[in-house]
Amino acid sequence: MSFSKCFQRSPHHTPLNNAGLSHMTTHAHDALVEISKAATFQAFSNLESLITQYQTDRTTFEKLVGCDENCLAFTQTCAVSISQAALGLELKAGDEILNFAGEYPSNTYPWIEAARRSGASYKQVEAEEGFRFTEEAIINKIDSKTKVVAVSWVQFQNGWLIDLKKISEAAHNVGALLVVDVIQGLGIIPFNMKELGVDVVCGGTHKWLCGPLGLGFLAVSKDLIQQLKPLCVGSNTFTDYEELATDLKRKPYTDYRRFEPGSPFFIMARTAAASIEQILKAGVENINHETRVLRNLITTTAETRGFKTLSQQEGKFLSPTVTVLPNNLEKSIQQLREKNILFAHRLGGIRLSPHVYNNKDDIDRAMNCLC
Repeated sequence: MSFSKCFQRSPHHTPLNNAGLSHMTTHAHDALVEISKAATFQAFSNLESLITQYQTDRTTFEKLVGCDENCLAFTQTCAVSISQAALGLELKAGDEILNFAGEYPSNTYPWIEAARRSGASYKQVEAEEGFRFTEEAIINKIDSKTKVVAVSWVQFQNGWLIDLKKISEAAHNVGALLVVDVIQGLGIIPFNMKELGVDVVCGGTHKWLCGPLGLGFLAVSKDLIQQLKPLCVGSNTFTDYEELATDLKRKPYTDYRRFEPGSPFFIMARTAAASIEQILKAGVENINHETRVLRNLITTTAETRGFKTLSQQEGKFLSPTVTVLPNNLEKSIQQLREKNILFAHRLGGIRLSPHVYNNKDDIDRAMNCLC
């Protein structure tokens, strides 16, 4: 399929930073317009059809994540999903939480708070030389006290991708859980929650999924979902839309509904699902292949010009994110901004994250700004 027909780009900027809002897919845009009209003019008079679409959109998310049916809940943000996982688990004094040092703050603070509230021990695993995040580094710290291993699948500062299968096997061998923030990789690198042995997946839709800001999701394994205590409760935690009378004997639902206490995210879910539909149609492996070509262009150009990079060089699948260390950082930043190229300043360098709407000319323009 033609990526350019599905994945639009800002006419005013060259987007090479996946944290921006300037690149929802055209299908996401069209879906947003359509459902906004429905919400404006029909409101809740057509609630049944909105709920049906909502469930269809949930199924689309489940296909991308590779989780069990009815085990994915929508949340406000990825940070909310991580907080639900961290604060909803039953931890106690003597338990240990493992986390990489240098994680994105939203995948650090909730675990520190979980340790504070429960009396568990929070431990950080330092990155290796060159800011390398390896599965071996965290596996070596897993022992009988470990109850949770909380990591990002792809590190936000330099795109480092870890082998979740190896970590899940090591964690499960001691009865620990693996909780993963996938926001920096889902949609652009093949992923399957069940095959990788991940217990909880947390994510959001505004990065590689080319969806809107303000929507997160939480996928929990079928074995764990009833053990994870909801942080927020409401009518929908206990009853469906047809049974709103309070019944003190009711218990929370045993599926995703236990984590969706209030009004559904109709508009955001439809918008994001429309984009994910195109990602699934294009094929995540195909997307990864296309972006890997652009990624290799960044790394080879950087090497040719004598710039160091802080990203992986080998692997079956690689994150497209590359952090380049130019010789003159301030001047490089100035020139990138003058050319309206979107980037991120990370680890004393320039983080570039090409998607399928980018091309060789974009990479050349960006690299020519580095000095």
